[in-house]
Amino acid sequence: MKKGLQWLALYSVLGLFTAAHAAPPIDPNLPDWLKKELRKETKVRGSKALEFDDMAIKLQSPGRLDSQPEKEGDFWFWTIKVRKTDPMQCWVSTIELDPAAFTMGIADNLIGMLAEVNGPEVQRSIYQVDVSHNEGTPIYHLDWLPMFKSDNGSVAGMVKVRTAQWPGATLTCAHAVLGYFDTFDTAFADMVASAQVPQTLDAYYNSLHTVSFGGQKVGFATLYLDKDADGDSRLTNLMSMMIPVDNKTIAYSDIYRINWSTPAGLLINEYTVTSENGQVSNELNLNWKDGGWQVEGTFQGKALKTTLPEQSNVWSDLGQMQHMKEQGAAGAFESTTYPMWSPDIDPTTFTQVKLEPKGEGVAMTIGPIVTDATVSAEGGLQRGDTDMGGTSMVLDMVYERGAVPLPPAE
Repeated sequence: MKKGLQWLALYSVLGLFTAAHAAPPIDPNLPDWLKKELRKETKVRGSKALEFDDMAIKLQSPGRLDSQPEKEGDFWFWTIKVRKTDPMQCWVSTIELDPAAFTMGIADNLIGMLAEVNGPEVQRSIYQVDVSHNEGTPIYHLDWLPMFKSDNGSVAGMVKVRTAQWPGATLTCAHAVLGYFDTFDTAFADMVASAQVPQTLDAYYNSLHTVSFGGQKVGFATLYLDKDADGDSRLTNLMSMMIPVDNKTIAYSDIYRINWSTPAGLLINEYTVTSENGQVSNELNLNWKDGGWQVEGTFQGKALKTTLPEQSNVWSDLGQMQHMKEQGAAGAFESTTYPMWSPDIDPTTFTQVKLEPKGEGVAMTIGPIVTDATVSAEGGLQRGDTDMGGTSMVLDMVYERGAVPLPPAE
């Protein structure tokens, strides 16, 4: 059977749920002149249909174009006129991108360009980190409020970046102007809603979760399931986060996982890669070779190649979802223990996962990590609440399409 784990684009479909996004509140402690600038808004009227020569993506670009789309490496770049202010800048690509790293990179580049005009950057404050979605498509919101030292004194700037990620495509726009939050968000959301992106996976199930730390949304997780001709299922999962460490520092990461599973929910193989602050820290392949499970790649920046201890009936993510759906449908969860590969905990062995009934769901223990979880009727994680040493990490489902299949009858 083919089961080569290659770098695959994710696939998304439009659903029926759209989450609107409100402009961030203005800090009352800011100077009056700055609060006035931050409240500014305008209208972006009309739109322009865009197609790209080497990409099968179509979209409606809001307003009038300030510059025509031009190919820049793997991206198409264009600018959009915004009345009474500087233009929006937009990039679209069909290469696989790390959304958190790319969003942070665009913001850093624009702050550097503002410094060339206004003078050296002397301070940078996080104005907003947030996540919304448009019909199941996740959207990052990142705003910085940098300060610069000019010959005439301090100068305030603003860099707003929005990134939408579909399977197989990424759209990012930026606006380096104080204020115009609703103007920018509305124009970007309209562009996302209009986008026609080719399917790269024929997913029978997909879900989207927001990720929150301490009550603040800082990332998202997408999950897709599709099948091959043999009936085996492929899971494609991305977890992306931008976590404020303090008011001027963000720790960001993008974690991709792809694994294959039998219809009964047993693991066939897995590929995972983790990028932390723009640098790949882990990249691992787990395969059954020569009568044993072998892992190969890099872990925490060091080469790793080893054979795992003997273990039969290793569960896949699909197997775990099937079990929880089955238990939930029966109306009562039972205590269960099963082996899974959890490379973040220990890539050189299998971890025993324990499920125990708790409230309307389960307490899931994976190594030292305990998550209180509830399950949707379709088999997806409805909500997962994990204690991270005094801070709670919460995954909330905001979109679901399709259903997780139950395992075949024995």
